Amino acid sequence: MTRIAEFSENSIAAGRAYADEDRVSAITLEPATGLLSGTVSGTRDYKSTAKLVREHDGVIACRVGICNCPVRQNCKHVVALIAAAEADISFTDFFLPEEAPQEPTFLETLLAKAKDGKKSSTDMAEDDYQLAYALDLIKGLALTQKKPAVPAE
Repeated sequence: MTRIAEFSENSIAAGRAYADEDRVSAITLEPATGLLSGTVSGTRDYKSTAKLVREHDGVIACRVGICNCPVRQNCKHVVALIAAAEADISFTDFFLPEEAPQEPTFLETLLAKAKDGKKSSTDMAEDDYQLAYALDLIKGLALTQKKPAVPAE
């Protein structure tokens, strides 16, 4: 099942009900970009799009969903679209988790640590240094300075 963490419980329940009621049509998926689009019949027909990505553990997640309904983002229409696509045999291969999940990238690891928020200032200083080093490597630059001193707590 696709991760849809940024959606309210009400949107998830209503969206799944819409999908069960066959209110979703014209589903298209661009596997290379992860863009899922379709039309969902609500009060009127709404065009919805979801940005899907495969996370490091092999599971598909919705990063953001947009719709031309009054809510505009991460609404029940986007949930309906995702649920209908998951149930559609045409898209089965896309939604299957990878058999050999990849290890999180260095950047994913740093972001997860930062999101955790339970760090000492020593750990944060180390992470700041590692992130700066990673960004310098990405830019093709080499750090020539020694590792900065970490302030004592």
